[in-house]
Formats: sequence, structure tokens, C-alpha cells
Amino acid sequence: MSVNYPSRKRKSSHTEGATNDFISRDVNAAQRVQTALRLKLQGHNWDEVAAQAGYQSRGAAHHAVMRELERCITHDVTELRDQQLYMLLQVQARCYKAAMDEKDKNWMWAADRVMNYSKRISELMGLDIPVEQTINNNFTVVREVPAGWLAPVEAHTT
Repeated sequence: MSVNYPSRKRKSSHTEGATNDFISRDVNAAQRVQTALRLKLQGHNWDEVAAQAGYQSRGAAHHAVMRELERCITHDVTELRDQQLYMLLQVQARCYKAAMDEKDKNWMWAADRVMNYSKRISELMGLDIPVEQTINNNFTVVREVPAGWLAPVEAHTT
């Protein structure tokens, strides 16, 4: 019994229809993700962010913003993280108060919420990263330098 797999051959550029072989890239992607970040900072929900920033769905907007958060630290990203942290701390404080109330019958539910908020806060702040990763996180390894790029080091005598 044989299995039919799709052909892995690429179309040659001489054949008809070769104009469809290119991969389209969004030249405005950086601008759109910055717009999405700004909109999320203003408190819009993901549906509004997607509509105003030009994404197909709220999921696409969410993925673009999360990818940008992972990729680089910009002023907007830092501000968004600070805003998220503030919001999480405010809600966690209210849940903590309810969890510590001896008269509240739902204290266990509130305690569970406190634990969930604590986990999210530690993820947001990077507290769950293993120590080995945090030590090596800020290193840039240069394996090769183009010829003539570095000037010879001269010894200074005083």
C-alpha cells in the first residue's frame, strides 16, 4: 500500500503562473503592531484593536502584540507591561482581602484567585525564568567579525 504525499518540487520560474510563487510580506506590519500596542494601552478590547489596527481577527491582533512583547522592549511595551502589572495587583489585592476575611464563605475561591494572579504576575515580570537563563540572558555572542572592522588595540604607557 502506498501513500500519496504532496509533491515537494518547487515550480520553476519559467512555468506559467510563476507570479504566484512569491511570498507576500506586509510592509506595514511594524506600524500596525505599534498601533495595536497603543490601542491596547488605551484600554480597548481585542476586537476593537483588531478593527482599528487592520487585523483580520482579534486572535491575529493578540498574536502580533504578544510576538512584539516577546521580541523587543520598546517604550510602548514597557508601558503596557506596567499597566498590566498595575491592573493585576489591584485585582489581586481585592481577592486577597476577600481570602483573608474569616466571615466570607467563599474565601477558598478568593484564595485560588490570589494564586492565579500571583502566577500571572510572576510570568509578566519574568520571575519564573530559571536562574541559568537569567544569567546568560543579557549576553551577545559574536562568533565572527568582518576583516578590518576592529582596530588593533594599542598599549598605552603612562
